[in-house]
Amino acid sequence: MILPAQEIRRRCASSTPMISPFVERDIVRGKSFGLSAASYDIRIAQSVTIHPGGFVLASTLERFCIPHDVLMVVHDKSSHARRGLSVFNTVFDPGWGEPPQFAYATLELTNHGRETVIRLRRLSVIC
Repeated sequence: MILPAQEIRRRCASSTPMISPFVERDIVRGKSFGLSAASYDIRIAQSVTIHPGGFVLASTLERFCIPHDVLMVVHDKSSHARRGLSVFNTVFDPGWGEPPQFAYATLELTNHGRETVIRLRRLSVIC
């Protein structure tokens, strides 16, 4: 089952939030992040430069505490994919980031372009 926005919101408002900080919906540099109809768009915590054919690792700004009945999947944002940027589709297993740890995700970002350097600033919406 895919969690609808209402259930994501409920789980993030609990004493052990699934995503922190939780943002209902906002825009940064023209890209929306936060809660959608059945997903949650996240941001990166640092600026990165990815050369053509290269890759970098980036941490998420958000922290996660995935409940034992939820499996979370990371997908690319189409706006980045059109530029040749790929975020490897990572799976956060049930129970990942269990309290009291709460975990930041590490994402692999790859530039599939042949000529263009991709620069992402801190707080950029990523996936």
